[in-house]
Amino acid sequence: MQLRTRYSNNHHLSLPLELWHECLAYLPMTDLKNLSLACQLLNSITIPVIFESINYKCLVIYNEGNCSTILQRMRDDLQQTANALKEFAETPKYSPLVRKLTVSYSCQVVLITPDKPVFQEKKTYKTFLDAFIVCLERFPNLKNVEIRGLQWKINKKMLDALARRCPLDAITFTGLSFGPHNIQQLISAKRICIDCRDTFKPVPPISRARILNVFSGENLESLAVWSAPYARRLFRALAECGRLERLAGISVCIRAEDLVDFYALLPSCPNVKRMQVRLVGDGPCTPPPMSAVPLVESFHGSEEVAAAIVPGRPVRNVVIDERHSTASRFRANPGRCLLPLSRSAGPVVQLSIESAECTKHVMECLEDYFPSLKALDISLEKRTLPGEDPDFLDFPGACGRVDEGGYASSCADAYEDPIGGGQDVKRSSHFCYVHFHTDYFDLLSSVAAKKIVIPSSLQILSLHEEIYVDMFQIYCLPTSNTDEQLYVERFGAPYSASRAQDILSQISRLYPRLERIIVCQQGQGGIHWTRKNDGRWSYKTEFSLAQLQAEMFEGAPQNLFIASSEFEHSFFADTLPFTS
Repeated sequence: MQLRTRYSNNHHLSLPLELWHECLAYLPMTDLKNLSLACQLLNSITIPVIFESINYKCLVIYNEGNCSTILQRMRDDLQQTANALKEFAETPKYSPLVRKLTVSYSCQVVLITPDKPVFQEKKTYKTFLDAFIVCLERFPNLKNVEIRGLQWKINKKMLDALARRCPLDAITFTGLSFGPHNIQQLISAKRICIDCRDTFKPVPPISRARILNVFSGENLESLAVWSAPYARRLFRALAECGRLERLAGISVCIRAEDLVDFYALLPSCPNVKRMQVRLVGDGPCTPPPMSAVPLVESFHGSEEVAAAIVPGRPVRNVVIDERHSTASRFRANPGRCLLPLSRSAGPVVQLSIESAECTKHVMECLEDYFPSLKALDISLEKRTLPGEDPDFLDFPGACGRVDEGGYASSCADAYEDPIGGGQDVKRSSHFCYVHFHTDYFDLLSSVAAKKIVIPSSLQILSLHEEIYVDMFQIYCLPTSNTDEQLYVERFGAPYSASRAQDILSQISRLYPRLERIIVCQQGQGGIHWTRKNDGRWSYKTEFSLAQLQAEMFEGAPQNLFIASSEFEHSFFADTLPFTS
């Protein structure tokens, strides 16, 4: 991108810096880098955004099969990258730009003679650690540090360097092993997270110390420990720090037998308002003392822990984890599962129970137990009929025939007056879209007919739907009216836009506070119905027809990018062309 000569004064680019940053926030890192190379003005605008977050990776595999030249080139590349990062950190003009530093380390040695692996690993780790420590010392505005590794042990030198750099706003450890280190100055941060959920190896014996005494509780506002082995060790250490007055949020993955250590910490945390607790394995779950966490307002986690924490406390927002055991209990006795949650002193106004299905019995329990409920997340009832094979639907003679492009007579209204509008809607291209609305509108029509009740104070209803995957949906569309009629007999006839409005209008008369209905699919809010001032309902979808087809037949692709600088020596050189 080059600016024309007559625009060299750049007056047409003189916008407020805040507006530039708002626009740049939507661009991926590749585009930001290209903009930085366009001209000096855009370079000065984009560089602070590019280097706000630095991502330094040291990932290497030494293999005995590699020749010495390849091994030396790998070591040289690692050293070059480390040197480039050090050079950047020691540049006064740019080092203050960095707010977040993410480092990743993995060194694997494969089939090298016994005396060489230790030497190779130590040398590689020293290169990585030296660069990391320079960054900690030279980035004056660093607020957030994230350290990632594949079961490598964080050593005392790194912990001491982190402690000297503190206090930080946030520090995250992902996939690490902590040894039994004792450091003089504890690591202090507002938000601390230990995440070992993607770690498949057990905690090494060297890490089985009684406590993990490396963190200070002085400035701690949020604590997340997604590692059952480290949870109790950290809780024991923090319990010895005295009262954690600033701690407002706790998230933990813990074994049932370790709850006693968790409960021992809670009296030291009088101001906790958010809790997320997930149990590993099964076991008895006793409630903590009623004096513990008296101000908690939000709970997210296992149903067993919710039943122990929620009663008697001012909890207003409850999210129950979706687990097979929880779903089984809800199916067997929903009232028994919901009753403890209704004993909140809040009362509960937001409730998410994806493990429960939206059946008549469950909805009656919700209406009885939660009269103040304003927002509900719940799953649609699965559509398998008694005696049916849920994995197969046969269309006689469907293979090899051509779709005639029409539609079955029972579906005519839905095709001619489709939800969301449209013209020339035919089965060949719109079958999935037209029939997608059937499941949730079957439920809504039952609500409109007073066959199923919902809480009278409800304002937002979110319905989670699992795509019904069978051989029909994976391999082919119906190829005739007869085929489509078979589908209708099994899953029900689709709804037209006018019929949908009639149903929603009747629901509005029965439940005047209801304002929004959301249909979520695979954790995403794909369909929104919102009541307007005139009483009619507006329809909005985040699904395109192509995306919907892909999700129902093949699985939707995901496009992801990380907006952080992959720090390499070439990136440093290319992105700062105007430094001279």
